[in-house]
Amino acid sequence: MKEKLQGFSDPSSAVATEPEPHPDPHLYLAPSPPPGWDLFARSSRSYFFSTTAWTETVAAGFESDVLFAALMDGDEILVALIGIHRKAFGFRVFHSFFPYGGLTGDPSRGDELLDLLIPALKARRYHTLVVEDPFCALPERHVKDPTYGRRHVRLMNDHPAGAGEDALFRSYHKSVKKNVRRAREAGLVVTEATTDEEVEQIFELYRQAMERNKAPTWYPKKLFVELLHRLVPSGDARYLIVKDEGRVIGMMAMIYSAEGAHYWMGGSSFDALKLRVNDLLFHEAIRISAERGDAFFDLMGSAVGDDQLARFKEKWGGVSQDVLGYHLDLAPLRTKLFRLAYRFVRHGPGAWVIRKLNR
Repeated sequence: MKEKLQGFSDPSSAVATEPEPHPDPHLYLAPSPPPGWDLFARSSRSYFFSTTAWTETVAAGFESDVLFAALMDGDEILVALIGIHRKAFGFRVFHSFFPYGGLTGDPSRGDELLDLLIPALKARRYHTLVVEDPFCALPERHVKDPTYGRRHVRLMNDHPAGAGEDALFRSYHKSVKKNVRRAREAGLVVTEATTDEEVEQIFELYRQAMERNKAPTWYPKKLFVELLHRLVPSGDARYLIVKDEGRVIGMMAMIYSAEGAHYWMGGSSFDALKLRVNDLLFHEAIRISAERGDAFFDLMGSAVGDDQLARFKEKWGGVSQDVLGYHLDLAPLRTKLFRLAYRFVRHGPGAWVIRKLNR
């Protein structure tokens, strides 16, 4: 007969216990962000375009829904993608985002996110997913044929606050100083827009600029108004304007991230071009950025092949960087039609139609 030793159990009577299985990551997909979103976004990237303040402004401006898609491990956000619901000409598009989108968080988990997100978007009858990503963090298993673009970024490290205007002029193309002097001699000064009436004129300049470039007006007037009321008071945005005889003849919309400034939008009247209003506005925006102590001044993108626009941005010290993007087909036949429609509205008669709709 076996003697039971005190303090020890009989191994033959022991019941094997296994640790509780850890649940697999799951998809969060909703119009509101998961808890802790802004802290996650700030720790993942330095751009303001990932914050709830920006996404709420865009949703109100487009009068559409924003969707937060996140791969969650319990309450932890691993990687996420923000998109706005776009519906045009019968196509439903999950568009990530304005002006920059793409993965936020751990890009190595991007394919896992899309494994769950794509079926969910198909169930919601989306036809395509469109992404423009300045960080080049592609989910490689899903994206075999990315699109290429470029943006231009001026690093501000060599021009700290208090360095002075002359130091800035020396960093530009040699023509800028003369052009800025010409604008100032004409009595033009840069101020900031504060009223709805000024924003009405700002939008009209944007529309005129797109018309001259035979490009569509992607942004509705309401977005410009929402930016004034939501983001200008907090200092996250500002409208720089130049007036002549009481009318706005040139404008720039600036957005500010924690570490840098973004030229989001600009435009001027045809007559203002010869007065070098655009040079005056860019110089003032860069001067403000230097005074803020920004690490970079983002001049945003230019299409591949648009060498004239690229040269204009490079004269401010902008260095070209790759921007990758991708379209994922959720309904292949409808997506082919969407891409044809997308090319149509970017140029010629299609761009004219969009300008007429967004007035």
